[in-house]
Formats: sequence, structure tokens, C-alpha cells
Amino acid sequence: MIKFKTILCTNLEISNLVHSYSDVNAELNNLEEKYLYRLAPNYFTQLVFELEDGINKLESNGHLKDITQGCHFKISHFNYIDVYRKSIKKAKVRHLKVNLYPHAIFRIFNISPIEIKDDLNFNIKDVITRSEYNILFEQLYFSKDIFEKIMIIEIFLLNKLKNSKKKINLNYVEEALNSNFNINLKELSCNLGFSQRWLQKNIKEATGTNLKLIISNKRFLKAISLINRNLINNTNISLTLISYECNYYDQAHFIKEFKRFMGMTPLEYIRSF
Repeated sequence: MIKFKTILCTNLEISNLVHSYSDVNAELNNLEEKYLYRLAPNYFTQLVFELEDGINKLESNGHLKDITQGCHFKISHFNYIDVYRKSIKKAKVRHLKVNLYPHAIFRIFNISPIEIKDDLNFNIKDVITRSEYNILFEQLYFSKDIFEKIMIIEIFLLNKLKNSKKKINLNYVEEALNSNFNINLKELSCNLGFSQRWLQKNIKEATGTNLKLIISNKRFLKAISLINRNLINNTNISLTLISYECNYYDQAHFIKEFKRFMGMTPLEYIRSF
């Protein structure tokens, strides 16, 4: 049996940096190797704690990666990920994912995502001391439930923020993340009073990407969420209506952007279920 729970971050001290927490626990037997599903790309940076060796392998852009015990950052490359299950007789799954907004590691650890974007195995041990890592991992390993895990993570993150050498104001990034699907760099520049060149440079440094790609991905995530909701409820899906609700120019624009992120058209995605 697999137990899965996602909880939104409600701590006002870090809710501008942390979106949510996802926790998976399971004990499984006699697993056969097979393809499972395709993960949609999103603009979040994920801090992933594998408290046991994983049961899956991930493939992105032709690179296959085993899930092993430890902790690493997953920086968004805006590419889909194919998930494969390994052949295992008996396995224990304990997995915690901290979903961070894309500027969070710049604010918390003073590292630009640009520096680590091409490193698929960037480990948290590269930005904290061995002692900090051992204490954090041990506390999470022996935690009783997701609520205790969240408390441990939030104490850790708040402590890193408190001791950060740089006090960086990233309000312009948060404004961009909270903007609607139609915002562009020119409008954001007028709203905030910064030049377009300054905004472009600093958003890139803080998030590892650009405003246009973030907005495109936010729009795509809303669209695929609407499709999934209709699939779960077994209701008719109108791609024309979804493209309108998500502010695409037309259905052709919707199909093009959907395929860019998922490697398949919306109709192909629906038929895959």
C-alpha cells in the first residue's frame, strides 16, 4: 500500500519560498520492471530526500538515473521525465519532496540556479557542512510523520535564512511569479519601476530561467490540471475551452506549448490514459 500526502506551506516566514511538501511511504513486494508514467515539468526547484533506496529510475533527455538514498536538488529544466520501475523483490519507500519556488535556493543558499542547472545530481551536501547534513538526514529518517518532517525542514531553512551572509530582496521575482498569464517583461518593468534589462538579468540569476518560460509553464500546468480533473471525473474534455481558460491565443498555440513541455499533444496525452 502506498501512502501519499501533499501539504501546502503555511509558515508565513517562508511561504514566499516554499510552496508545499510531498511525502510518500510504502512497503512493496515482487515489483516487475516496467514503464510507469511521464512527469510534467514545472518551474519549482525540488529539494528531494530519499530516506531509503528508491524503486524507480528516471529518464530525461536520454539520461537515465537511479534513485538512491540521499538528498539532492532538482532544478527545473522544463523537460518531461519518464519514470520506470525497477525489478525488486521487496522494497521500502520513504520519500520527502520540498517544493521550492525557483528563487528559493538563491535566497537561502546564495547560489544561482544557473551555476547548478546542468548538474543533475547536485547534492545538498555541496552547500551545507557534513555535520549539518548528517543531523538533518538523521532527524528526517527517524521522524514519525509528515508533520514532524515539515517542522524539521522549516527549522533548518529558517536557520539558513537567518545566517545567510546576503540579505537579498527578491520582491521583483515574487511579483513575476504571482503575475497573470499575460504579463510580459515590459509590463512588469512598468509595474515595478525597474528597467527591462535589469529585470531580465536578475530574474535569470535568481531563478535560472526567464519570465516568459515561467509564465508559459504556469499556463501549461493549469491546462494539464484541468485535463486531469476531467479525466478523474470522467467528464467530457473541451480542449477549446481549456485553451481559452488558460489564456492561450488559440487552440494551435495551446497544442504547440503542451507538446513543448510534454513531448505529446493534449489529445495524445488524453489517449494515454
